[in-house]
Amino acid sequence: NAGLLLAVTSVSLLRPRLPQRVSVPLRGRVQMLARPSAAFESYRTVGVVCTSCRARLFGYKKKNGLKSSLIKLYIERICADPLRIISDAPPERRAELGSKWHCPTCKSAFARTALIHGKPALKLAGGKVSMVKK
Repeated sequence: NAGLLLAVTSVSLLRPRLPQRVSVPLRGRVQMLARPSAAFESYRTVGVVCTSCRARLFGYKKKNGLKSSLIKLYIERICADPLRIISDAPPERRAELGSKWHCPTCKSAFARTALIHGKPALKLAGGKVSMVKK
């Protein structure tokens, strides 16, 4: 089974339908996540910098650019990781809810891991990071 479900329409035609949810293992149990979408590719890229040392932490695809404040970072929308914070972290640390993330240059904690709307995200601590244009 390639993950396709067949649905019979009212005119009895068969057409493939993608599954609505994707299952991934998370701490010994299966967590149902929403189907990934590539709609965020058209979003504006903003830079996420540490406020204490001004090191660029991430490049992030934000829906409305610089217009609103930055509260959370969905992992799937992070497009650049110049300090290799996320890419060098072991997968079990990325999946562990509540784990703290620190700036590699000044060692200040700027975020914690959370599951928001069924997607893994970094919940940012207030005042620890700021946004800049690309």
